[in-house]
Amino acid sequence: MKEKQKSINQEKQQYMNRTFIFNLLREKGICSRAELARVSGLKRATITNIINDFIEADIVKEEGILTGHKGRRSVGVRIHGERYKVLGITISRRSYSIAVLGINNTVYKIKEFEIEKGSSVSKVIAMIKDSAKQMIREETEGSILAIGGTVAGPYQQKNGKLVFMTHTVGFDSLDIWHELQKDFDIPIFIENDANAGAVAVKWEYVKEFGSLEENLIYVIAGEGIGCGIISKGELLRGASNTAGELGHCSINFEGPLCECGNRGCLELYCSLGALMDFIKKRIAAGEKSVLTETFGYEQLKNAILERDKVAMEEYERAGRFMAVGIINLINQINPGCIIIGDTVANLDKDFFMAVIRESVEQAVRKDIRENLKLLTSDMNPNPILAGAGIVAIEHIAEEPFAFVEGK
Repeated sequence: MKEKQKSINQEKQQYMNRTFIFNLLREKGICSRAELARVSGLKRATITNIINDFIEADIVKEEGILTGHKGRRSVGVRIHGERYKVLGITISRRSYSIAVLGINNTVYKIKEFEIEKGSSVSKVIAMIKDSAKQMIREETEGSILAIGGTVAGPYQQKNGKLVFMTHTVGFDSLDIWHELQKDFDIPIFIENDANAGAVAVKWEYVKEFGSLEENLIYVIAGEGIGCGIISKGELLRGASNTAGELGHCSINFEGPLCECGNRGCLELYCSLGALMDFIKKRIAAGEKSVLTETFGYEQLKNAILERDKVAMEEYERAGRFMAVGIINLINQINPGCIIIGDTVANLDKDFFMAVIRESVEQAVRKDIRENLKLLTSDMNPNPILAGAGIVAIEHIAEEPFAFVEGK
């Protein structure tokens, strides 16, 4: 019995070591075996065995000569991202996007698709599946191992259902995982969009700063408002996998009714739709603006860059409301870093962040906020789309040989 338990523990440790080395290579790009041993703390023989197994499966390839400690030269190794890839799919209220990523997190291709207003859920899902199949057919230089997807609303992984997506019809309680998975012979993994964005910015943050904060939060300020929370390197999910629904935290208990059932939700005050509605009401009331009542996102962005009075006043107000949500996050979670992104933040990042920082400085004690990094994301593509693919890669990292077997 003890021998059996020992064998099980050794096998488990082997899986953990493979995942650890796989993720180190994702982080570092090209690395020598000696460097992997030094950073990981694993024995050189263990590293050699893992890398040899990876090379045999074509997961890793040797490339270049690296100069290491004391000028010693060694062969570099890297993940073979051109050989094995994933699809990342983001599904939002007005559009969906699909990206091809190597299993080393490299983005190779992106396509964006508009969703026609009034389209049924069944039509939208059929379009997404057709587009994904076409991109898989077009991928002649590598094998697609899995698909990662994101949805703009609370998603329950236990049953594969999207709880709801505001400002849409037919998405409530949609078994979206089953609807997608039944038409593909590769595994599909679905995640809430803010959670996927948080996973993506986690990788970028580590590359830039070298280590991860105790709590890192990625905040979506876009068509919806939400956040993904990374605590001790892992996503904070909650009992029903719906943690981070910042947009449905009330900032006015007597405010307007939200589709989630709550009143005065943050999303009703500073989402893209709310911002546009506030501006349109002022234009309809006769206030002068370069915008018309039928303006779209690009027109709004230009108006803000031109410092149109109505657009700027409402954009500043949206920033103040967004700051209320940020202040609540600071006081509740005490994060080391908050990264804000998506369409509302991207209208004018510098202005939006200046408004938020000013509000935070006024409302949060200095000894609480002095170690906080408050940043915007400059990832290209945006963290949600990159994160959709990275969600699939994270699963591959746990057991890479199971995914590449027979490819």
